Amino acid sequence: MIDPGRWGSRPVGVPVPANPSSPLHFRPARGRICDTIPFFHDGEYHIFYIRCDTEGGLPWDHIVSRDLVYWHELPTALERDPNDPHGPDGRDMFTGCVVEHDGVFHIFYTGHNPANPDGAEIICHATSTDLVTWHKHREHCFGPDGAVYHPRDFRDPFVFRHEESGEWWMLLCAGLAGSDFSGIGRLVSTDLVSWKPAEPLILDPPLLEGETGAPECPDLFRIGDYWHLLYTRRGQNIRRARHVDGPYTHGVPAQLDDTLLLAGKRLFDGRRHIYFGPLSGDHGDSVMNLPRELFQGDDGHLRFRPVREVVECFVDVVHGSADGGFDLPATGHRCPVPADCLVRCSVELAEDATLTIRLRAGPDGRGGVPLTIHAGRRSLELGPYHRSWGDAALPVITLQVFVLGTVIECFLDDRLAMVGRTYERSGGYLSIAGSGGAARVLALEVREAPAAWASRGIAETPACGVAGSGESVVELSDLQQLPDQPDRPRFDVTLAQT
Repeated sequence: MIDPGRWGSRPVGVPVPANPSSPLHFRPARGRICDTIPFFHDGEYHIFYIRCDTEGGLPWDHIVSRDLVYWHELPTALERDPNDPHGPDGRDMFTGCVVEHDGVFHIFYTGHNPANPDGAEIICHATSTDLVTWHKHREHCFGPDGAVYHPRDFRDPFVFRHEESGEWWMLLCAGLAGSDFSGIGRLVSTDLVSWKPAEPLILDPPLLEGETGAPECPDLFRIGDYWHLLYTRRGQNIRRARHVDGPYTHGVPAQLDDTLLLAGKRLFDGRRHIYFGPLSGDHGDSVMNLPRELFQGDDGHLRFRPVREVVECFVDVVHGSADGGFDLPATGHRCPVPADCLVRCSVELAEDATLTIRLRAGPDGRGGVPLTIHAGRRSLELGPYHRSWGDAALPVITLQVFVLGTVIECFLDDRLAMVGRTYERSGGYLSIAGSGGAARVLALEVREAPAAWASRGIAETPACGVAGSGESVVELSDLQQLPDQPDRPRFDVTLAQT
């Protein structure tokens, strides 16, 4: 039995690392990373993000990368106006977006100030010619019209060019006039300055009146025949529609991840849609997730996989074999593995089978962090968190699990993703356990994180769980003794990347 309190919660005496354990999970030097606003330009990946837990009124900070691995901090992009305490951004600046038009970059953001006589939430505008130095346009600020949208919610603008009409569309979290709930509002413009209200997007089923939680941080993009809508409302929700106006129905899966990953958005680099978001932790220990590619499956629903640049960082194979398979025996063993690593495994599971991989287990194979697949339930569990991949039966399942510092990120068959945080450092072993029906491992390997990424500042702590009865464990070194089976899945550094 795993104590949920140990997940996302730091045990007494275990400090938050002074630095991230890898450059992949960016953490600001002060404050914590909140809403992310990604933008791609001229071969560079820019991440603007709201920095929380500061006295600066939620500024927009800015990092940039060319390889999606190493991030460079740039000057703060936007800060509140302390000389105008009653102005639209005299207190806080909420999330927004970045677009480019005719060589000029535009930020649209939310000015949040309850002391502002024009309204607590106002849409604000800033421009730049280099993405670094920004000029605010106070004269372009505006609030809800009162006829279509009312001021209870009016924030988080997302702007894009609507190709059919040639107009600019702005989506935002907006209170709907004549009701007591909010939806995905829509405004239109021809010049990125003057905005007119339009009908909101059609959601099917609609959000319920009086239901808590507004649809924040909207993001909309098209792949093939479908428009995909992301928004944060007790999770990073996914909907899709064949027409940009809607109706938008729930995706499968209906959420991008568990509730540890919220308020993120994606960018398009000319080839891929890549998602970035803040991964929450204990006492402000938030980091940025691994860059995650969003692509469309054959069924028209969104799928998820780690970007190629991240996978290619893990070069040194320290355990396992991609050439042979084995049935899980009734009893078995475990093997030592690096604390920070990439685990990749391909398995065949009977309908009634359960497979458990324990990460950072003790020498006896107990404790650590359990990652469990229930074939019959169509579900993946990571500690106390669980997700379902839908109704599809998956006779062969492939896992990629990144274990880096306090962060665990798992990708199942490039169709489901799941994150977890753990402050336990219970052991340096990996165990594989099976129960119920037949389970066969087709391929397995462990790749060590680069030595420069060695975890820092995390104390060793007791194990947080015990293996269940009826499970079996296999020693990874035994893979080297199995005969080659060329028809079985093989791993290489570009597994599942296209």
